Amino acid sequence: MPKSEFLILGGRKQKWTSFHCVATWCLMSTNSCHLKVRPHPSMGGRGEAVGVLCVTWCPLPSALEAARICANKYMVKSCGKDGFHIRVRLHPFHVIRINKMLSCAGADRLQTGMRGAFGKPQGTVARVHIGQVIMSIRTKVQNKEHVIEALRRAKFKFPGRQKIHISKKWGFTKFNADQFEDMISEKRLIPDGCGVKYIPNRGPLDKWRALHS
Repeated sequence: MPKSEFLILGGRKQKWTSFHCVATWCLMSTNSCHLKVRPHPSMGGRGEAVGVLCVTWCPLPSALEAARICANKYMVKSCGKDGFHIRVRLHPFHVIRINKMLSCAGADRLQTGMRGAFGKPQGTVARVHIGQVIMSIRTKVQNKEHVIEALRRAKFKFPGRQKIHISKKWGFTKFNADQFEDMISEKRLIPDGCGVKYIPNRGPLDKWRALHS
């Protein structure tokens, strides 16, 4: 699987009309964490979201993959493989290095200790700030409890404290659910894959007339 593929799971080709709710999971803490997972808001009647917030900073090389597998497995079992859409919101760009040391007898004669201690790359982790979203899941309203449970299980793969929150947005869009349907009817939003595109009240007049004709 390509590196970018594991960040998006489930029915990612489903349009914005398919999954109104989103659950979001973030890490919330006063410390710093190297993590990489975030659930989206998939709850609520008109597109509310549930999420987790980061509360601490800490390094976790394999936690993102473990949490992704955990959440995806539960959602496939409870909602079907095309009944949800997961996005991992973090990216492991921070490189961890290790300065290997010998532990055999006479090791002090074979190495130089902390002189030139810049180590070799061992892996990558993601840096997560307080309140940053880790993972997001969007699905239908009736699957709200399943999304919350999937994110709750994924939280156990990380150190520190995390919180699950329900978003007020419609799916993965940036528009509030209480205004979303009105904006669609007024043609201020047009479908754009799994999201929507905002049409401002400016631009060529002929395009505006064609859109509202």
